Amino acid sequence: MKLFLKLFNKTITIMAVIGSIMLASMAVTIGFQVIMRYFFNQTFVWIQDINEYILLWSVYLGAAYVLRNEDHIEMGLFLTKMNNKTRNLAQMINSMIGTVICFLLSWFGFIAVWTNYTRNTTVIKGLVMPKYLVILPIFIGSVLLTVQFLIRAYNFYIGYKNNGSTINTNKDEEVII
Repeated sequence: MKLFLKLFNKTITIMAVIGSIMLASMAVTIGFQVIMRYFFNQTFVWIQDINEYILLWSVYLGAAYVLRNEDHIEMGLFLTKMNNKTRNLAQMINSMIGTVICFLLSWFGFIAVWTNYTRNTTVIKGLVMPKYLVILPIFIGSVLLTVQFLIRAYNFYIGYKNNGSTINTNKDEEVII
């Protein structure tokens, strides 16, 4: 199990790095497009299409990393009013709901990817692209989020069982499972 978690955490980190590189390349291509348009009166239609896909990919590739590091938005007003045991229970329930939602998103994402792959569907804009490649990050990111929500739920469950002791889920090495 420890090997799986180590590999999973490395995968999440690699996906986040890829997403970050994609966002940086998005900034570069937008800057390039602006320079080309204003100084050379030249535009490239495919740049906007690529940047739309990059935005989708980077969000889904980085979501599990953000969840693992607890860098997401929370309703802190409610959580700070709870004692540690109740907070762990609420976070565990929240994580189980997240697990179910992300599992469903993974399942329907897989169906959409597979259907578009087998039908050879394309997205025709400035750039012709296979549609399954456009929606593939929804499937990949949702699978990673499902597993991360499960790990998070388990960690909060352990905290709840230990009478509310807090669990640091931020670091690769400190995952409880």
